[in-house]
Amino acid sequence: MLNFLLDITPDKSQLLITIKLAGILREKKQEVYYTYTSNPAFTPVLYNKGISNCVLYPDDFRWLKPDLTLLDCRHAAHASLYRQLAIDYIFIAMQLPDQKNIQDKDISILYLPPTPYLSSDSGPRLETLTKRLQDIKKDKERNIIVGLLGKGNKNSKILEDFYRVIKRSSIRNPRYQFILLTDIPNVYQSSELPDNMELFRTLNLNTILPLCDLALTDSHSDAWLDCTFAQIPVLKYSPKDMINITPMKLEQQIEYAL
Repeated sequence: MLNFLLDITPDKSQLLITIKLAGILREKKQEVYYTYTSNPAFTPVLYNKGISNCVLYPDDFRWLKPDLTLLDCRHAAHASLYRQLAIDYIFIAMQLPDQKNIQDKDISILYLPPTPYLSSDSGPRLETLTKRLQDIKKDKERNIIVGLLGKGNKNSKILEDFYRVIKRSSIRNPRYQFILLTDIPNVYQSSELPDNMELFRTLNLNTILPLCDLALTDSHSDAWLDCTFAQIPVLKYSPKDMINITPMKLEQQIEYAL
């Protein structure tokens, strides 16, 4: 068994990209640690993945010597201590880093980019939606929530029921603005939607995501990577989660994530 340390900056967009990697390492029976600088920002997610170790930098290196440290480029200053302690490390980055922050210009960087979302949807409708969301964004009491739920889950009945829960939550909470992408036909045949809930088949997420405060995704979708790139938090739902969700539970999860 090997010990891996993730020394990541404490913001959700940076941590999200490492959670799946950490989970895979745990599944392979490897030990995974996060530094205290990153742990507070995402403790619940780490716990859910079976990762509860939190290393105090640099004090805990008296008892722990990682086999490999995955070092956030924005923590490049930590590299000198790792070299001093003979701890192997590699830099990781979600976006191509500014090389002036890296002292050793020849050092390798593990680049973990989100998968770009490809969409041809553009034109007046997108411009109108973008303008409306920009206006909503100016109201500090409102929250824009995008739902990316239709691509990875083949059980349309579960998704239809989940959308009904979202509809009830939107009615109960006018301050939420739901922008939902789905390819489930029956969803479009449902009854009239409230003003703060809209359905689309495709959207240019490169334009829409930066305006959002939160994303809802299914557990099989890679859409969370696009959300990570846009630096917005993500709530992921498995089919079991969707079956068990209620409007009250959904609203509690949304409030916790915002």
